[in-house]
Amino acid sequence: AVTDFHNHRGRFDVTMRRLAFAGVLVFLAALPVAAAAEAPPGQAGGEVEASQAPVSGGAPADVAAPAPADPAVREVPARAPESVPEPAARAPEAPAPAPAASPAPAPAADPAPAPFTFRFARGASLKVYGKLELVTYYDTTTPAISDWLAYAQPKSTYDGREDAFSMSVRASPVGVHLNVPDLAGTWDLDSRVEIDFSGGFMTGGSSAYSPLLRLKQAWVSMSGKHVSILAGQHFGVFAPLFPDTANWIALGTSGNPWIRLPQIRLTLDWAPVKVEVSVNRPMGSNEVLNDSVNDHISDGEQSNVPFFMGRVGFTQPLGALTLAGGASGVYGREKIRRVYDPATGELKKKANGEYLKDPGDGQRALDRTVDVWMAALDLKVTSKYVDILGEFFIGDNLNSFFAGVLQGVSTFYTPPFGLLKGRMDARAIRTMGGWAQVIGRPIPDLSLGVGFGVDDPRNEDLNPATAGPVRSRNMTAYGNVGYKVGGAWLVG
Repeated sequence: AVTDFHNHRGRFDVTMRRLAFAGVLVFLAALPVAAAAEAPPGQAGGEVEASQAPVSGGAPADVAAPAPADPAVREVPARAPESVPEPAARAPEAPAPAPAASPAPAPAADPAPAPFTFRFARGASLKVYGKLELVTYYDTTTPAISDWLAYAQPKSTYDGREDAFSMSVRASPVGVHLNVPDLAGTWDLDSRVEIDFSGGFMTGGSSAYSPLLRLKQAWVSMSGKHVSILAGQHFGVFAPLFPDTANWIALGTSGNPWIRLPQIRLTLDWAPVKVEVSVNRPMGSNEVLNDSVNDHISDGEQSNVPFFMGRVGFTQPLGALTLAGGASGVYGREKIRRVYDPATGELKKKANGEYLKDPGDGQRALDRTVDVWMAALDLKVTSKYVDILGEFFIGDNLNSFFAGVLQGVSTFYTPPFGLLKGRMDARAIRTMGGWAQVIGRPIPDLSLGVGFGVDDPRNEDLNPATAGPVRSRNMTAYGNVGYKVGGAWLVG
C-alpha cells in the first residue's frame, strides 16, 4: 500500500504531462496474508504475485505468499527432584536414600494453528487468505482505464483537459491454498485458487460499485527436491519482478510486461540456478469486444502456436547482500485476418466489436501471420535496509503483456494508383523499455521508495490513421511511503 506521486509523460501527436496522486489503504482483516504478488503482484499495490516477494519486487500485491511456519512450542522443563532432609543430629546413621528418578518431560503441545488455516491427516493443510485494498487517486487528466492509471490522455481531448478523482477496491483478492506434503513419496502437492473483482463492470448506473469477478490463479503443482510440474493459470515465467506502486497493473504500460495465462510449466531447481519453461495459451489483445459472454477465438489461437516462455535465473548470497537475476524470453504468433473495403481502407467489424473474417461483395481480406517475441533481463539486490531492483525488455507485438503502451499490431493501407487497387497490410509494433526502483526500510514497519519506468514503441511502426492518437512513449516517475500498523493495516 503506497502513496504515489506520478509524473507521467505520454508523447502522442502532442507532448502531454500529467501529475497523479494515488493513495492506498489496505486492511488485511486479520487473515494470514503474507500478501501479494497477480502475483504479484506482494507489493503495496499492483498486480504482483506469483512466488515473488511483495515490496521488493514480488508479484502484484494481489498475490498472497504462503504463511510462515508455526512457531515451535517450547517444551515444559523436567521438574527438579525434591531435596531430602538431613537426619537428626543424634540419630543413628542410615544409608542415604537413592536419588529420586527425574520425571519424564511433559510432551510438547501441538502448535496452535494459524488463523484461517485448517489442518488434516498426513500434514495436509488448507489456508484461506485475502486482502481488502482501497485505492484513491487524483489526476490532473482523466487517466486511461481509471484505476489502471494506464497512461495520460492527450490534451487535445476532453479527458486530457479534465481533472479526475476516484476510488476503487476491486483489486482486493480472496483465495485458498491447499498443501499436501509427501503425497507421492517425496513429492508435495500444492494448489491455489484466487479471485478478485477486476473482471470488468456490469452495465447501467450501478456499474461503478458492481465490479465482476476475475479468476487470477487456478493451478496445481507437484514438487520434488529439484523438479516441479505445474498445470493451470499462473503468472508467465518471464520478467518475474514487480515494482511497488499503487498502480495495480504495476507499471504494465510503463516498462513492466507481465501476464497470467493457462499453462503447463516445468521447473528445474539446483541452487543457485533455476530453469523454468512453459507452454501457454496464446492470445491476441488486438480487439475491444462488446460481447462479455463468449471465450473468443482470436488472432493468437488461430495461429495454432502456443506462447512458449522460459527463464534461467540465479540467487546468490554475498555476505549481507543477496544478488538475484535472470534472463527470460517469450515466443508466439498471431494470425491477423481482417476484412476491409479496398475503396476506403475501412476495417469491417461485427456488432460485438470482433473483426469480420469473411469478405462480402466488393470487400477484401488481409491474411498475415506476425511473430510475438520478447527478451528480458531482471536483477534484484536485497539487504536488511535497502532493495534495488529492475527489469529491461525488448520485443515485437507485446500488447498482450501490457507492453507497447497497449499497442501490438499496426494495419496500414496503400491507396490505389492508376489501375492498381488498394491493398492492406499488417506489421508487428516493435517496442522496448524497463523500470528500476529503490526501496528503503530505515525503521521497522516503514518503507520508502522511488522508481521510474518507460515503454517506448518504435515510432515508424505506429499507424497515425488508427482511431485516436498513437502512443509513442509512456513514462512514469513515482515515489511512495508505506507504514504497517498493528499487523493488519498498511497505509501510505
